[in-house]
Amino acid sequence: MKRILFVLMMIFISLPLFANDRNRSTPVWMMVVHEIEDYEEWRFVFDSGLSTRQSAGELSFEINRDPGDPSQIIAIFQWDTAERAQAFVDDPTVRNAMKAAGVVSDPIVTFYKGAPR
Repeated sequence: MKRILFVLMMIFISLPLFANDRNRSTPVWMMVVHEIEDYEEWRFVFDSGLSTRQSAGELSFEINRDPGDPSQIIAIFQWDTAERAQAFVDDPTVRNAMKAAGVVSDPIVTFYKGAPR
């Protein structure tokens, strides 16, 4: 009986912890595809913005190039929340920095949630 009471008490105590976990936002993946003029120039500007992106919620990134067309960049980011990722993408400063970096096409931005394993 004491064991059952102990288990029930532990469950009761931990309920707020589980509730908080459910209310936390789940990280999202954001894929950005666009065309650039010059990779070295673009990459310099991109790398210079790392701390800004991290402050805005970026958790990680990966840069890929289309093997058939190296001017096509496919950037995949993990962001802490979809809302913060969208706010970053919508920021006019970001769009201006992309143009300054030599992005010559409108970016195609897609969001994804991780699938359970």
